[in-house]
Amino acid sequence: MQTYQIRDTLKKSKQVLIYSSATMVMTIIHHFYGAYIYKDDFRLHVAIIAIPLIILYLVSYFAFRLSQNKFRKRIFNSILIYSSLVFSCMAIGIYEGGYNHLVKNILYFSGSPISFLNSIYTSNYQLPDDLFFEVTGLMQFVLGLTCGIIIIKFFKGGNAYIMPR
Repeated sequence: MQTYQIRDTLKKSKQVLIYSSATMVMTIIHHFYGAYIYKDDFRLHVAIIAIPLIILYLVSYFAFRLSQNKFRKRIFNSILIYSSLVFSCMAIGIYEGGYNHLVKNILYFSGSPISFLNSIYTSNYQLPDDLFFEVTGLMQFVLGLTCGIIIIKFFKGGNAYIMPR
């Protein structure tokens, strides 16, 4: 593997770690705040998932960086990349930030009937009535999308440290 490819792999893995962890930190802030302002403890369940995921991201990244074995490097980096893709990009970024906030805000502020919004969202969703809550919800989309773009660049580049190969 060429030196520039190794450097690129390390750089992109670090970026994935940063953006996937930032997505999870933002979702913790967002859901704790939502639980507080809407008096809805159900929102706290996300922290139960997000905190172990941040730990998984950190452990897999540092195991990847510290391992001397190429096969282990591939395994650890694959864990980081694929878990970030599924949880930070898709579950939180696209679904929670994109569908639950971006789409909801577009529909609401474009004048969609409340009855329509009530029909496509679950009973515990909130109409946009709190700026901080909505901004942190939208930031989940921005951070998750950024993480996803970095991961797509990994796959486009034929990265040697991502499974399968």
